[in-house]
Amino acid sequence: ELGIASLGDALAHDDAQPLIHAHLGDALQMLHRYQDALDSYDRALVYQPAFARVLYKRGNALQALRRHQDAVQSYDRALALKPNAVACLFNRGNALRDLGLHQQSLADYDRAIELSPLDWRVHANRGAALHALDMSQDAVLSYERAILLNPDDVLSRSNLGNALRALNRHTNAVRSCQAGVTTTWISG
Repeated sequence: ELGIASLGDALAHDDAQPLIHAHLGDALQMLHRYQDALDSYDRALVYQPAFARVLYKRGNALQALRRHQDAVQSYDRALALKPNAVACLFNRGNALRDLGLHQQSLADYDRAIELSPLDWRVHANRGAALHALDMSQDAVLSYERAILLNPDDVLSRSNLGNALRALNRHTNAVRSCQAGVTTTWISG
């Protein structure tokens, strides 16, 4: 809160500081004050419309507010400026998936994997999109890759079990879920 007050004081002297508005938005977002963060990011964009990082963070605030379509548009603008921003591709994929646009989300996840093949989260979310499209065999491969990259990823183990069950591979599904429970118990 002290940092927010300091940033507010700086803006009271000179509002035309996009970087300070961006930092204020970041601080507000960390406090889960997403609407206030969004307002700060929008203010930063008044002074610097082509601020890719702010457009990305703005998308995150919109996602947190469950305004998925608006988030996609903000990520689109950020990616127009920085097309290889992995985190932005990942989050736009998540927003598209939240909108039920699973096929479109796959394009973002696939591009993010091309740029950052060791990011287990992208593989896990790619698996979720594939599973939603009834592409369970492909989902299994994505979940397995996520687990290989992060053996403690309990959610991917559970989702792998669901994908295996959809393929009528019940014994393997049970093993996957048991491994997830064991991982949780050991690391918890």
